[in-house]
Amino acid sequence: MKKAIRYFLVAATIVSMVLMFTMSACKKEAEPVEEVAEEEAVEATTETPEEEGMVSFGAKQFEPEGELAFAFISISTQVAFWVPVNMGIADFAAQYGVKAEHLGPADYKPEEEVAVLENLLEAGIDGVTIFIPEPGIMDGVIAEYQKSGIPVIIQQTGWQDAERLGLAYIGQNNLIAGSGWGDKIIEVLGGAEGAKGKHVLFITEAPGQSSLEERMQGAKEKLDEVGITYDTLDVTTDREKAYGIIEAAYTANPDIDAIMSTDTTGTPAAGLFIKNENLVGEVIVGGFDLNPDTMIGIKEGYIEFTIDQYPYRAGYLGMVMLWQKVVMGMEPFTHYIPAGFVDKTNVDVAMELSEKGYR
Repeated sequence: MKKAIRYFLVAATIVSMVLMFTMSACKKEAEPVEEVAEEEAVEATTETPEEEGMVSFGAKQFEPEGELAFAFISISTQVAFWVPVNMGIADFAAQYGVKAEHLGPADYKPEEEVAVLENLLEAGIDGVTIFIPEPGIMDGVIAEYQKSGIPVIIQQTGWQDAERLGLAYIGQNNLIAGSGWGDKIIEVLGGAEGAKGKHVLFITEAPGQSSLEERMQGAKEKLDEVGITYDTLDVTTDREKAYGIIEAAYTANPDIDAIMSTDTTGTPAAGLFIKNENLVGEVIVGGFDLNPDTMIGIKEGYIEFTIDQYPYRAGYLGMVMLWQKVVMGMEPFTHYIPAGFVDKTNVDVAMELSEKGYR
């Protein structure tokens, strides 16, 4: 028995020595491997291109020939709606190392927008996204761009022109958005039965602008179905003027049940009027577009809802598609942006991004 125990202890000692030797050898062999791996990682990092104009997508790298310049051209560049669009364009320019800007007349002057496009073509530009305020107005200058081989994308207004001309479009289908708007108006006025016979004042900053007209068309078709009456009023792109026009309209017709705005200017102006006149709960305000004042109105209860077009997405994506076409030969595609309803249930998230200029 003692002999068996002695053999067992000897065997255990031998096994322990073998294990210690093996572990030590493995450790020594592993150290150079780790050093090589670290060296390779450093080398791979330092070889990543940092030069201006170079964009890296994983292992794929594309460098344009010379400095590229892109532009988005619209009307009414002073209105607050363009803030997130401009943010998207600026983010693109910083990330891709190219020149990108938003150009156009400060007010609703489509003929000046055409002139800006003509001047850009003469001066030299690599690609443009265009806001088409009225059907057919840009056909001639777009044809000149196409002859010159410069890519064109239609953005935010002009989806029917885009379809007709075979061009990509980024933005809402405004008839569909207007139809959804009409459903929402009926809902906040009490449903199909409760809304019957009520009166809505539509306000617009630019009568004749196709996107705004299509929104109202889609909404009015819905209101007609349930017997809601309506009027339409031009309030301009100046918010202070808009406030005065709304005030005069309500004084002349205090039977208005709701004020609905097609755009960035009218929604906060109508909300502020309702607040100041203590009409909250009597006259419902809703409309399109986000800005900090509209978000405050929703949060405080004097604006019922607004519809977001996600303009940051349009500004950014339009530029990316132009870059991909010029540098990579990838054709732009149509991207319809859905109507995003914002009310008291989700205003906090929207408000945070709106205050930062992204919505």
